[in-house]
Amino acid sequence: MDQILVVLPLDEQKKNELESKAPGAAFVYSDQKTVTKEEVKSATVILGNVPLSHLKDVPNLRWLQLDSAGSDQYAALPVFQSGQAVLSNASGSYGVLIAEYMVGASVLLNVGFHKYRDQQTGRVWKNGAPARTIDGSRTLVVGLGDIGTHFAQNMHALGSTVTGIRRTKGDVPPYVESVHTLAELHELLPEADIIGICLPQSEETKGVFDDEAFSHVKPGAFLINVGRGSAVKGDALLTALRSGTLGGAVVDVFEEEPLPADHPLWAEPGLMLTPHIGGLSEQSAARAKILALFIRNLENWTKGDALESEVDLETGYRKIAAG
Repeated sequence: MDQILVVLPLDEQKKNELESKAPGAAFVYSDQKTVTKEEVKSATVILGNVPLSHLKDVPNLRWLQLDSAGSDQYAALPVFQSGQAVLSNASGSYGVLIAEYMVGASVLLNVGFHKYRDQQTGRVWKNGAPARTIDGSRTLVVGLGDIGTHFAQNMHALGSTVTGIRRTKGDVPPYVESVHTLAELHELLPEADIIGICLPQSEETKGVFDDEAFSHVKPGAFLINVGRGSAVKGDALLTALRSGTLGGAVVDVFEEEPLPADHPLWAEPGLMLTPHIGGLSEQSAARAKILALFIRNLENWTKGDALESEVDLETGYRKIAAG
């Protein structure tokens, strides 16, 4: 009998709905903070991110459904690399939520709200630089996946001309002017007023925003990073902000998390930072999508069909979508 371990909080209605999809399985409910190694070791299927250290000796595990879109640390584990278990992520569950974060950041930067917040703290009444508008701007979306696609659609609707970067060019969506690959990043940066980074972590994406990349940025451009912190070199970001190459930035992810208390980015006035909150699964809409995804995948699992958002262990991207 399969044992399905769930470490996300569910009410009785959701538990009953879940159990109806696998009537022959034994369900165990735990919590991400208190789940034990023994509970993980006994599980055949797991819903939710469990500690990496708990996945070293898991002879029964056949499938782990993450509640995060990021999956690189899990994908590197032997239990998945050996083919013993399948890994799927929650890609597709956070697009609307994080895209709205990015639109909010774009408005904040264009108006200069971060500067006025600093003035409020200092009780200073002073007009700042004239506000920019999204309408008429050019937006570069680096990572045209689920999150990047929603961001591109929103920015297009607000009047921005959007250019996208993704792994392969393929078809050009109607809300994007053109689609390119990461190899063309430096050629595209001089035209962008707003740069939205939605990249997953992979060998290809590590450190792509370094000093060289920032040297091609349009002076005064704004940068927003909600993908992985490894895509942007912290020292290079700091230099770009202090030199005025960037007019400002909103960053939710960093090379090292938590960001060390003595890191100079904390005190950089051109930067607004958040502690990796863009994709919190505690957000009700995201949680509902994750559960719906798991239910669909559980039905696929019992039929022996392909899973949605299965992770390609070589690229770190989702492999296929069932159906």
